[in-house]
Amino acid sequence: MAAGDAHELIGFDAGTIAEEGVTTTVTGGTVTLTSNGARNGLCARINRTSVAAVAFNKSTSTTPPYPAGKTTGALLCYMKFDTLPSAGSVILTGTVIAGNDVQISVGTTGQLTGVYVGGTATNAVGTFQVGAWNRVEWTWDHTTTTHTSTLSMNGNTALTFTRPGTAATQVDGWAFGAGGATGGTYDMS
Repeated sequence: MAAGDAHELIGFDAGTIAEEGVTTTVTGGTVTLTSNGARNGLCARINRTSVAAVAFNKSTSTTPPYPAGKTTGALLCYMKFDTLPSAGSVILTGTVIAGNDVQISVGTTGQLTGVYVGGTATNAVGTFQVGAWNRVEWTWDHTTTTHTSTLSMNGNTALTFTRPGTAATQVDGWAFGAGGATGGTYDMS
């Protein structure tokens, strides 16, 4: 993350999902905390067993809330797949007030891509290896009428994607997992 980026730190090493102000949707699988295979302490595990919503998320409406006013920022996380998706799937969504949500997806062979909804996806920024932890970093800048995001994996060169939007539009939350009935089944920590 660049110096001065607004960011939020979340982790489950010593806290529960509820303590972090995270809500879950589990129509299509389970969201649990586990020490099995965790990098350190605990990790959140999403096991998507059917093509329905299964996710954990935080937004300006959760308690404690995701901090408002994030026109620029970064989200850094480590992700691991025990099984890759059976179909291309959204694994992380950045929710944006007034549209232009960002979707970060993984394909059946582990390729990671990013897109503003309604825009053009990046080329693959990297490829997940089953069973290995991978560093994924997403940054955004919505201070102008061109919304700009970058996506990188394991320190590789970041790829940039853009879409026209309203200046000063905020990112008001995030969701790991699948929010809808598209994509495939997978097991991700």
